[in-house]
Amino acid sequence: MFELRCDRLHSDRPVRACAADVDVICDLSVVADGQLVLAVPDFPPVELAVQLSEWLRDGMRNRVPFESTTSEAEEVGIVRFLPEKGSRSWGVGSVWADADLVAVKEEELTRAINTFIRWLSQSLKTEFNLDPDRWLPPRP
Repeated sequence: MFELRCDRLHSDRPVRACAADVDVICDLSVVADGQLVLAVPDFPPVELAVQLSEWLRDGMRNRVPFESTTSEAEEVGIVRFLPEKGSRSWGVGSVWADADLVAVKEEELTRAINTFIRWLSQSLKTEFNLDPDRWLPPRP
């Protein structure tokens, strides 16, 4: 099982709707195969969701590695998906974690990313009165 989780979705200042920077943060957890791969407090989930949406559109199909960035962190690969050779699985990990990559099937990865983006879009609408459809295309 693979899951991207946001707990304590909130803003520490008045929210403004400008592209991916909406001043909304959460405690992000990445769980793969029952292992906590990454736990980051005060993480900008909209930046991640925009990058994931773009990657799902083109990168995954072309087996391009995914390495997230944020406007506040210097590192690349906070959340990282690397294609596993000879399979339709992806190694899930982070530059901030010492653990080995955890293999996740492509279908499961796709499902979890779409679930995360749908949940975040709905939460931004209901909790912050924002229209995320401007930068996050609707998920199937």
